[in-house]
Amino acid sequence: TTANGAEDIGFVSVEHMDQSRNWSGSSRAPSADNADKDIRTTYVDLGVIHMFNRRWGVMVDAPFGFRSFRTADGAGVSTYRDTALGDLKLTAVWTGLEHDMSSGLTFGLKLPTGDWRAKGFDRDTQLGSGATDVTFGAYKLGYFGRRTPMGWFARINLDQPVAYSRGYRPGGEADLAVGVYHTGWSLGGPFRLKPMVQVIASVRGRDHGTDANPGGTGYERIVVEPGLELRGKAWRLNADVGLPLYQRTNGDQLVAPQLFKLVASRSF
Repeated sequence: TTANGAEDIGFVSVEHMDQSRNWSGSSRAPSADNADKDIRTTYVDLGVIHMFNRRWGVMVDAPFGFRSFRTADGAGVSTYRDTALGDLKLTAVWTGLEHDMSSGLTFGLKLPTGDWRAKGFDRDTQLGSGATDVTFGAYKLGYFGRRTPMGWFARINLDQPVAYSRGYRPGGEADLAVGVYHTGWSLGGPFRLKPMVQVIASVRGRDHGTDANPGGTGYERIVVEPGLELRGKAWRLNADVGLPLYQRTNGDQLVAPQLFKLVASRSF
């Protein structure tokens, strides 16, 4: 904790998804229609949020990816694997819209540090994009009345690639999330258990370039994510599962029936 009360936070995030279903348009499609059969990915993110004061801070997020990719090629169905650093994210945080820090803006860069040359992978299935992205976001927190235990939040994030490499320009993405949470129940001592649920709407544009597949990239998706937060004095543990409510893909794409996420963080 800094002298002015702002907190520094370190975190570890683990995300896993198994893209095992072929999808075309807004419905499931036969597996035979897609040469790609399965993409299993686990990301482990190491990050820190440092607040210089109550208004300004910076977040550094370093993702490490573990991916297996099954696809049909000239030898039948082959499996390729890659373990590498993903695209590093640097984000500035401004909480100065309101005195209680309940709203703010974010500005950042996603750097092309990830591996995009792994053998057997298409450009759109590599752990790294090979592109530099500019990101912009905004958030707002609030309560449903002064004495209610129910709170709400909303955030939006825009991600636009601005520099590309080797004939591949990934599509931009926009995400809007709204959610509600309960202030939780005491478990004794400093520990509280807090339930929450959010709905995330995402739109991603098509990829372009000589190494891209415009007809088989880009999507629209709505996901509901119920979750729990276990909070101690300085530690927090968040777990949630994402369940797609609606998906529409361009062409045949592999999608995941569930998305799992676990985040452990500590404030200083």
